Amino acid sequence: MDSPYTVKGTPRHASRLVSVQIMYQVHQSGESVEGALVQFKEWVDLSAKGGADHQAEDGQPSGNAAAAKRAYVHMEFVRTLTTGAWANMDAIDTKLQAYVETSLDRVPLVLHCILRLAIYELLFESTPHPVVINEYIEISKDFFNEDEQAFVNGVLDAISKDMDGRNTSETGVDAKGHDASDRNAAGVDADGRNASDRNAAGVDTKEDGTRPVK
Repeated sequence: MDSPYTVKGTPRHASRLVSVQIMYQVHQSGESVEGALVQFKEWVDLSAKGGADHQAEDGQPSGNAAAAKRAYVHMEFVRTLTTGAWANMDAIDTKLQAYVETSLDRVPLVLHCILRLAIYELLFESTPHPVVINEYIEISKDFFNEDEQAFVNGVLDAISKDMDGRNTSETGVDAKGHDASDRNAAGVDADGRNASDRNAAGVDTKEDGTRPVK
């Protein structure tokens, strides 16, 4: 079942963003994932209903009614992401810690939620890895500056490549001819540039073949 929500972009992108918000809420409040999902659904339905009859002077819907026309959230997808990430949190954090030099306790909570959901999709869902990486980089732009965006990119790209068994060759040199020792565990080199070049082959990184709607 879909629910209207004020997020620009595709429904699945909106669903991922909502999932980050729900994970953050669960961590902050201590409530269950199921409880947070119910609260979110009730809030969205009430907001949409409240704005449905409100018309601007030009006769066009405004406020929540206009927002409801822009984006819809796939609640089942949100449920899959949030319950799946929560149930597999130990495995996800173990994987994440292997690619992060600092303690996970020092990672900002919103950033941690973004990475947990992304790693859940990489490990447990069939979504193409370039799509997952691109989607969560886009989500990170809603909360952080370029440094954190590059961090998300580097960590997820490194995990993806290791899962594909193609991070480095037996000689310790990656596909672009760079020494693997020049990069940290997140796949980011000494000057902070990401080691990946995911789109060099022209891979479409959007599930629906479009760029995110701005």
